[in-house]
Amino acid sequence: MMIRESKIVELLKSFNHNEYKKLGDFVRSPYHNKSDSLVLLYDYFAKFSKDFNEIYIDYGEIADFVLPDEKFNESRVRSLISNIVKLIESFLIYTAFETNVTYQKTLLLNALNSRNLPKSFKATLSETLEAQKKQYNRDEDFYYNQIYLEVESFNYYLDRNTRVNVEDFGKISDNINLFFILTKLNLLHFMTFQMQSSAETPHRIWLMNEIIDYIEENLSWISKEHPVIYMKYLILMTIIKPGDESYFRSLKKFVLNNINKFRSEELNYVFGALTNYCMIRCNGGDIGFKYERFKVYKLIEDNEIHINEKYFNFIEFLNAIISALEVNKLKWTERFFEKYKDKILPELKEPTVALAQTQILFHKKHYEEALTILNSVNISNYYFYLRTKKLLVMIYYDMGKIEPILYIIDAARHYLKRNTKITKINIELFLKFFNYLGKIVNLDSTQKAKIKNIKYELIKEEKVSSKEWLLTKIEELEKIPVRIKQDLED
Repeated sequence: MMIRESKIVELLKSFNHNEYKKLGDFVRSPYHNKSDSLVLLYDYFAKFSKDFNEIYIDYGEIADFVLPDEKFNESRVRSLISNIVKLIESFLIYTAFETNVTYQKTLLLNALNSRNLPKSFKATLSETLEAQKKQYNRDEDFYYNQIYLEVESFNYYLDRNTRVNVEDFGKISDNINLFFILTKLNLLHFMTFQMQSSAETPHRIWLMNEIIDYIEENLSWISKEHPVIYMKYLILMTIIKPGDESYFRSLKKFVLNNINKFRSEELNYVFGALTNYCMIRCNGGDIGFKYERFKVYKLIEDNEIHINEKYFNFIEFLNAIISALEVNKLKWTERFFEKYKDKILPELKEPTVALAQTQILFHKKHYEEALTILNSVNISNYYFYLRTKKLLVMIYYDMGKIEPILYIIDAARHYLKRNTKITKINIELFLKFFNYLGKIVNLDSTQKAKIKNIKYELIKEEKVSSKEWLLTKIEELEKIPVRIKQDLED
């Protein structure tokens, strides 16, 4: 019996060759595994380790390899596979635990205290607290660990009837507050952004104003001693006050000044916030922010923020390409495309790469080739549908083919109105794009007053996808002689 998709297949596909070798050390360790059959099963799967995308599960093959002296028993093979899945999951937990050294120390301190080993306890506590002081990336893990370090210290001296310093309560309380503030800031980013994008009734955002007030009252201390909180505060302000670009400038400057101190995860987060802010400003008509947006993507690439990531977010991949093309950085775009096209999640790779290729071909004016690729895109969700339809009408317009544009616009309008999964902001951005393009294709170059009115109306709009491209088409239409416009329609 052969199976291509199962839990074991999904797990193994997440491993590269070197990671699988490390898993082997874990599986062969008697502390973690005492079953020789599981070691043999690991060895069986090793034949796929150069490329686990080629893996398949054949119960007969597995039984012949792992249990050669036993009569074939499917239940026995299933049980072995189930057990190695549990072993692999234990390995993943163990490797994740390995990365959080400070948390390991808190557990060690608890053990040392319970065994009454005061010299080891004090030495470990002192060493760990000193290491914490040097930690720049003070994220949730930092404050969580700091709380438990302070609690372990407090309990140690309390158990020995030593007088407890009142300041110890203050340290624990401060770190609990800071942990809450940072965790809440992360939630506020998501909530405020989603509420701005969604048609749903806003949820009451508890304590947002109080947290902002507290940070602003202690801004100098926060920015110096708690840089991640300061950074997340600036990100929140770019979301709730997009019209005030001082927060964007401060955030960008702060990150650039400390770029070598932040971990890649934090840099990813903040650069994502910066590019998102630029996109919001561009959609609102601040075209100058398209250059700012590309500068951020260039910073990300120059600092190789994505270099060690297994997968590249498909939306960020496409946005980086579109951003670079908007400022005519074709060579940079093509290098970026080649470098990261194989790092897209496998289930999203085909439509993402096709859309990216089409954007590049459209920029080069290779319209027929672009259409061939675009018409083969497998539209798996509304994001790909809207991107594909928008790009199609832009290509058809530049080719002078009006009829398919009208059909696509009508279909896209109906799609936007009936699809409940599309966010409010995307409905607005794309609906306005299709509506304005509909007006443009129905214009005659002799209708100078009407052209001028639509152009002025579009300039005033705050949220329109590809607003600059639409304005360019209106300006081109203003200059087209009547006979050329008639030729296009013919």
